[in-house]
Amino acid sequence: MASQRRPVRRSDLFLETARQSFPPGGSPDGRPSFELFERGPLHAAEELCALAFEQMAEPYPGIRAWTTIAVPFFPPMTFYAVLDTTGVVDLMDLTIDTDYDWGTPNDEDPY
Repeated sequence: MASQRRPVRRSDLFLETARQSFPPGGSPDGRPSFELFERGPLHAAEELCALAFEQMAEPYPGIRAWTTIAVPFFPPMTFYAVLDTTGVVDLMDLTIDTDYDWGTPNDEDPY
């Protein structure tokens, strides 16, 4: 049986948090743009919510979450979603590990 693909919406709170963290066009201090966030981590989260909502972690009853690892340009972050009564997944909130230590390259690290 083929998996069911659910529609995914972005809540106002989710969008506000995302745009504050990743401003449209990027920021003078080097934060990545909302557009890059939308094409990368957000796209991956929406695909996961659409295809595998039930398999996501459930930190609170009815709330599913997915935590990313650090990837180029983006620190670890957690996406929170709920399933409404019509079968639509709502991305409700986002937390970003603003204290993530990116580390610094050194001469001993060959990579």
